[in-house]
Amino acid sequence: MHPILYSITRFVLEFFRGELSTSQYISIVLFIGGVVLLGFIVRQGRQGDRQSVTKLRVRRRIKRKRLNLLFKKETNILQT
Repeated sequence: MHPILYSITRFVLEFFRGELSTSQYISIVLFIGGVVLLGFIVRQGRQGDRQSVTKLRVRRRIKRKRLNLLFKKETNILQT
């Protein structure tokens, strides 16, 4: 986020100084790079969320199976 905000600020400051300078070109490149990097980070975060949700579902399923087995064992003991 910092490269994006810095590049916008730098571009605006250089714009008020006059003609298009090297700093403005660098700011444009930095802005584009920051946006691409931010998009990559957001995409990775979404994929991580999907994986964590899947892991949570698997854990719940395993827990349910264990509880069912435990319940069956207890009922078998009580019946004998």
